[in-house]
Amino acid sequence: MATNSNAGGTTMDQYDIQRDYGPANWDVPHRFVAADVYEPPFFSSSKQPLVKLLLSGWQLSGVTTLQSGIPINVTISVDRANVGTGSQRPDVVGNPRADCGAHKLLF
Repeated sequence: MATNSNAGGTTMDQYDIQRDYGPANWDVPHRFVAADVYEPPFFSSSKQPLVKLLLSGWQLSGVTTLQSGIPINVTISVDRANVGTGSQRPDVVGNPRADCGAHKLLF
């Protein structure tokens, strides 16, 4: 796996390399990590000595990671453009929108 924008292939346009500009594979713009530790208080105050001895002092812990997705690079492995290289990428056609036309729904 390559870490550049076109997965180790050549640039899309050798005369305009800025067309290949974009986020890297490791770009994760939103990331939240939290570590938590909880010690149940009810075993340490038990009246039974065996329960207190065996179960008090234990802790529950965890790590929570919330992050946005990494960027994807849409490629095809065959030479559709008939230029002699693989790992080609499509051009954007039209006006792509992230809302998928949801504003047109009638309620």
